[in-house]
Amino acid sequence: MQSQFTTPRQEAIARFRNMMDQASQEAQEQGLTPEILESILNNDE
Repeated sequence: MQSQFTTPRQEAIARFRNMMDQASQEAQEQGLTPEILESILNNDE
């Protein structure tokens, strides 16, 4: 059974995950695909 109380760390993690989910959604809406992201991260030209 999980406690209903959260620690500041758990709250920060939840906010971070929500922020990352929102950024991911916006990137996908603007056309970013996994392939494009991989190319960017690998610094492919």
